[in-house]
Amino acid sequence: MNTPTHTAVVPHPREFLRLGPHDGAHRVALRVTAAVIVPLALLCAMGRPEWGPYAVFGSMLSTFGRSMLRRPRLLMQAEAGAALVTVVTLGTSVSALGAPPWIAVLAASVVAIATSLLSDARGWKPGGPLFFVFGFTVTAWIPATPASIAIAATCAAGSALYALTIGYAGLALPHVRRHARSLNLRGGGSTRALSHTCNMRLTPSMILRALLCGTASAIAGLISLGLGLGFSYWAMIAAIVPVVSGATATQLLRAGHRILGTLLGLILTGALLLLPLNLVGLVVVIGVVQVGAELLVARNYGLALIFITPLALLMMHLARPLPVADALCNRAVDTVVGVAVVTLLLLATHKLRSGVERMEMVPNGITRLG
Repeated sequence: MNTPTHTAVVPHPREFLRLGPHDGAHRVALRVTAAVIVPLALLCAMGRPEWGPYAVFGSMLSTFGRSMLRRPRLLMQAEAGAALVTVVTLGTSVSALGAPPWIAVLAASVVAIATSLLSDARGWKPGGPLFFVFGFTVTAWIPATPASIAIAATCAAGSALYALTIGYAGLALPHVRRHARSLNLRGGGSTRALSHTCNMRLTPSMILRALLCGTASAIAGLISLGLGLGFSYWAMIAAIVPVVSGATATQLLRAGHRILGTLLGLILTGALLLLPLNLVGLVVVIGVVQVGAELLVARNYGLALIFITPLALLMMHLARPLPVADALCNRAVDTVVGVAVVTLLLLATHKLRSGVERMEMVPNGITRLG
């Protein structure tokens, strides 16, 4: 019988608390935090904290190729960085043109499809359109003028170059190179895999995954708009996150992580936003939660969200002070909306996606008979 069993789709409860290996996560945490905090602190010192989100998304390239050797990681980060600068510039342009929110939502769904395909074709790690949709939507929701477009592009490109520089310099340290090499060997040779995946053609499962990202994000964003919520991109992000996680059980696990981790993270966010923090204090707290997020994100996504949630909201608060109660409530509702939409779509397309993946595993697409 071809109908999937309950256990094949639903994740085991203990998976929600399972921790993956540390694998030098502290090195990645320090590198990413340095890439994010220095441009942010510089803009605050210049009296321009509202430009912070533009810079932060440029520096997010430092999360790509976490433990790879120098040359392949540099290539991957340069490609991802160019894409991040592009989406930040496009998002700011949408805002500067005064496009209505529904246009921004539909444009973001196109970004989701395009960057999902690009990420899969180029073999970027982490895969999927998350960072690119996040960069596009946040900047599309920030009020902007035509002059803001050049500012956004400059801030994003400058921080991307800075992040690329410190990442490359860090890999020159002997102990870091030894650690990266050991991880590559343990994982079957990530360097060779990278050069192979950079030349991969798009497969039906990649196209299906991209369309699922675009559809889920568009539906979630439009529902959020219909409910009158102020930051519809939170629903869109919540709808995208689970799609890139592989098998349906893993995707549903990621969806559960998104709900539970976000709700716990909102409690921490509320406590932090009630503190009388000045700009310096905000930047320091952002640095601390960034470290926490990077230490956990590859080990347990739900636990990482306890830190990712305040990280995202504090960065927005730095650029434009948020009404605390409304922001927390909207974030919770948007997360539930996004996860509900993507869960229904994942379950509805489970058999189709499984069938496509099985076909791709057969050489030349020829099925065996008998």
